Amino acid sequence: MAYFPNGTAGDEYSSRYCERCIHDEACAVTMLHLVHNYDQCRDTPEGKLIKGVLDTLIPRSNDGLDNECCTMFVEVK
Repeated sequence: MAYFPNGTAGDEYSSRYCERCIHDEACAVTMLHLVHNYDQCRDTPEGKLIKGVLDTLIPRSNDGLDNECCTMFVEVK
């Protein structure tokens, strides 16, 4: 799951990937993360489901310290 602890982290990710992607202007992945970023931290069945979905869309690095490239990323040519 891409976890963005603050706006700066989200902006840095957006600069690295989103702004270079064909989906940037109408990205469902970005919207899902904006709406459910904190919901995934709840220890409830709903929170675990949300975390699973967000993990699939933007996986964490193996060391858990960074967000990997979005699985929907298609670079603008």
